Amino acid sequence: RIRVHDSIYRGRDDFVYRITVGELPFLTGISPLGASTREKIEITFQGGNLGTEFKQEYEAPSQPGITLLHATVGGLRSNSIPFHIDTLSQEREREPNAGLASAQELKPPVIVNGRIETTGDADFYRFKGKGSHEMIFEIFARRLGSPVDASLTVFDHEGKQIGFNDDYEDLASGLTTHHADSRIIVKLPSDGQVFVRVTDTQRRSGISNAYQLKAYEAEPSFTLRITPSTLNAKPGGSAKLTVHALRSGGFAGPITLKLKNAPAGFEIKNAVVPADKDVADIA
Repeated sequence: RIRVHDSIYRGRDDFVYRITVGELPFLTGISPLGASTREKIEITFQGGNLGTEFKQEYEAPSQPGITLLHATVGGLRSNSIPFHIDTLSQEREREPNAGLASAQELKPPVIVNGRIETTGDADFYRFKGKGSHEMIFEIFARRLGSPVDASLTVFDHEGKQIGFNDDYEDLASGLTTHHADSRIIVKLPSDGQVFVRVTDTQRRSGISNAYQLKAYEAEPSFTLRITPSTLNAKPGGSAKLTVHALRSGGFAGPITLKLKNAPAGFEIKNAVVPADKDVADIA
């Protein structure tokens, strides 16, 4: 018997769903969680009805972002799982790295693919950047379907804590309900040397508890989102929408907007997000 209900017991005519039942391949995780653009990589899939070990060759696309992968076994297709494509080079975690003395050395900008393998596991990494410059350390895990509830701690070269974060709300990840990935912007010491510790707040562990740690120098940048996601207007009329600017790296300047590949006759008005503002209404 299978019982299906909305998580908060709502109901409407448009609350539709489908159930697929059978001995189907089902993914619970992949390793690694991502790749560099255009990189050829072997991916290991974890889950059910996949056989003893299911691996697949994959060539990453040229555009960065989060894509969806699936496995096909016996003509049956599995559920999809997120996979992170980035322009930065990527490395694998190397054990042992459970303390400051054995911290794995990495050269930013870089992404390291790691895993919380045992209960209470802590992974340490050593970085050296430009002294007194800001650097960003960011975890990708829950956004990629991993159960890891990460926390990040940054230490200086003497082992003194200079930064900590548990949960960071990623406004660009609109469908995420539990923002459990960590992100820290920290000003490096004058010598530029720091240690970063990755742990799981809930002390979970296992083969599926994978994460990506992205380390890069903070640069002024922004991304844009709009609401609503679709527009309706009569011929000759106008439609209003709100532009949300997600700023990072200290960027506070004005943002000028324009239409790309718009059909003939379309124009945009009030097309500026003012300096130091995160929202603008345009037509």
